[in-house]
Amino acid sequence: HVRPFDAGRHRRYFAALSWTVMKELSLLLLELLRNSLEAGAARVDIRVREIGDSLTWRIADDGRGMTRQECKEALNPFFTKRTTRAVGLGLGLLDMWTRHCGGKVRMISRPGLGTMLCASFGRRHPDLPPWGDLPGTLWTLAVTMPQIHFQYLHYRDGRQWQWDSSTTTGLDMLTLKEVLETGWNALKEEEQA
Repeated sequence: HVRPFDAGRHRRYFAALSWTVMKELSLLLLELLRNSLEAGAARVDIRVREIGDSLTWRIADDGRGMTRQECKEALNPFFTKRTTRAVGLGLGLLDMWTRHCGGKVRMISRPGLGTMLCASFGRRHPDLPPWGDLPGTLWTLAVTMPQIHFQYLHYRDGRQWQWDSSTTTGLDMLTLKEVLETGWNALKEEEQA
């Protein structure tokens, strides 16, 4: 006997799974940026703003883009174009986290032109995951996706840190990791001062 599909039960399972899988914002960011790679992007612009009680992300790529209908479906964790698994983790998780933490997700995309994703979170929400190893995530992007030009800009209460993958091309892996950690730690240290 086959049980009928129960979307509510599956959504609860997905939510419980996501709380255990994505415990850091940096891992969620990595999962989202895999979408840009799979969309054939050559350039990805990542902007993060932490101002007052607000945390916002804007991720724009020049990949193949999506139709309006695909944008709506992409936020559903049970929609994916991947053939490697039956659920799409990144956008569904992002939508769930933002809503849970008092924010929302918006996507603007046009076939052939790319996609821009905007997400907001309540920065001081008690359930907002920590950043985790953001330098490690950016290092992973640079090393595993060297064909993509990444620009990362992070504003935090009047201070900023930026990284452009084109300026670190050719660095050995340890030096690149050190460059990323130094920039991130300087931004965090200013906050604690």
